[in-house]
Formats: sequence, structure tokens, C-alpha cells
Amino acid sequence: MSIVLSVCIPTYNRAEYLKYNVDKLLTLIKGLGPNQVEICVSNNDSTDHTEALIKNYITDNPDIRIIYNKNETNLGPDWNYHHAMNMASGEYSILLGDDDYFADNALTRIFELINSDIEFDLLLFNKSLVSVDLKLIKKTSYLREDIGSQVFDFSNPLVEKYYYTLCRTLGGVFSFISSLVYKTEAIRLIEFDESFIGCIYSFLGYTFPYLKGGRKLFFLNEYLINCRYGLPSFGSGYKRIFLDLKGYSFLKEKLFVNDDAGIEFINVLKYEWPLNHLLQAYCYMDENEWKLTFRPLLLNIGWNEEDISFIEKIGSTPNLYQSKFKQKLKKLFFK
Repeated sequence: MSIVLSVCIPTYNRAEYLKYNVDKLLTLIKGLGPNQVEICVSNNDSTDHTEALIKNYITDNPDIRIIYNKNETNLGPDWNYHHAMNMASGEYSILLGDDDYFADNALTRIFELINSDIEFDLLLFNKSLVSVDLKLIKKTSYLREDIGSQVFDFSNPLVEKYYYTLCRTLGGVFSFISSLVYKTEAIRLIEFDESFIGCIYSFLGYTFPYLKGGRKLFFLNEYLINCRYGLPSFGSGYKRIFLDLKGYSFLKEKLFVNDDAGIEFINVLKYEWPLNHLLQAYCYMDENEWKLTFRPLLLNIGWNEEDISFIEKIGSTPNLYQSKFKQKLKKLFFK
């Protein structure tokens, strides 16, 4: 029997979380029956016991296909995403974060949809944020709250634009790897562009060209993945904001050449990082950081001078943001 779904896990020094993830995954796979799901783990030269952990899984689960790769050196997250995705042999794949884990009904639901009459090339579902000790914090819907499950046909440029206007977080434009199932043919059909290395969103160098090539996205308004909130992956506070602004600005320039859908695409950043977050960032960073990094990015993305000047005016008010509140931000919000 051919593999239906490849679960591709890029990992680095997260053995503790990886173990919980894979234990959960194995339980769900065994509930489906044999030879339908494979696990592909790409170890980015971890220095913890990740390798021993995965080799034990391979020995202890001979009935489940587990493929393992270890990079000779730490290649950084972008190359490791690339390697993990290219390990897949299933009809469909998902790039699963090593610290994320599926909801109890996730694999059953994914297979129901794959075997249904619904036509799609990519499947996007919402996430639940949980604490490090796995207590529910909140559920995060990627699209506007009144939007139910439906197919978006990206062969129609107007549908593509409309979809971006519905997004209320960057998860709607696939920033969160563990929420997207895609046809593995995307990895075979799209030539990898190495210029994406370093943007932290290199996997989207496959996703968007494939989707924008006239494919169909099915948005499932259900919560099939749990994301541990608070673990440092790519920084926090204003540094995280900067990475998103820089990364998605790069994506717009690369993926939307002579394509005015890029305007709606980049506007999703305004929902992910609204003015109050930018104000907090302004209060924390020094003047040169703001002028040389944030301000030019905000203008390039589409914030207007009026909004940016408002941030600078309020953020520079001595009795409000530069005294007790600013100090509190430094201690509590940004680390």
C-alpha cells in the first residue's frame, strides 16, 4: 500500500518535546491502520539525545515507516525545512514542528477529507495555543471569524485576493508550518530557490508558487494542531516582529512580481502586528533601530506616514510611555 501522508519533522535540540510529539503521533497512526502514514525526521545536528530517541522509535515500531536524517552540521532552520520536506514519499505531506502535536482527532479528520469528494491541493486548519505544560491558552482562527470551512480556487486571481482579505493572522498565509497539509508533488514540481534561505520562511518558497499555479486551498475551520506557546524559536518581542516584517516583505518581493495581489497579501501583517504592538516595539528599541530597521520596513509594507508618526508621537510622550510603562515593557514584554 502506498503511503498517503508523510509527517515531516525538522528538529534541533528539542528531544523532550519531540518525544511527546512522536508518542502522540504513533498512537494516532496505529489507530488508522498500517502503511498509511510515515514519519520523516530531519535532525539538524542536535547535541542532545535526539538521535538515540529516534533510533529507538525505529527499533520499537517496525510496523511504521520512520525515516531519519542527521545533518553533519547545523545548517540553520531553513535548510532543515528543505531537507525534511524532501524526505517525503507520501501523496500528501505536512511539515510538523518538533514541539507541536496533533489533536486527538487530527489524523482521522485529515484522512476523512483526503478521501472525501472535496477537491483540494492544500489543506489549512486552525491551531490551539497551549502552555509549555499543555494547558489550553486560546484557540486561534486564521481567517475572519464568520468564515466557515470552504475551498478557495487560486486559479482565479480575484479569489486569491479575496482570500488574503479574510486572513486575520499570518497563519492564514501559512507562517505556522504545522497547520498545512500539501500535496507532496509541490516539492517535485517547484525548483527550490536558495535565495529563500535566511528568511525563516523558506518552506513558502514551495508553498506559494505551487498554490499560485492554479491550485485549490481548503480552509478547515477546525483546530487540529496544538502549539506550545512561549518556547523561544525565532526570538520574542520586537525581534520577532522584525523577523515577520522582514520575512514577509521578502516574500512579497519574490512571489508577487507584477502581481497586485501582493497588496492584500502584505496587509495581513497589519492584523498580526497592529499599531499597539508596533508602539510597544518603538518604546523598547533605541532611536537608531527604529529609524534604520523598522521605519523603512513599515513604509515598504504599506503603513502610511500618519500611522508611523502617531506611533512616534505617542511613544515619545514622557509622562506615558517613556517612564514607568516603558520600563515595565522592558522587563515583562520584551526579553
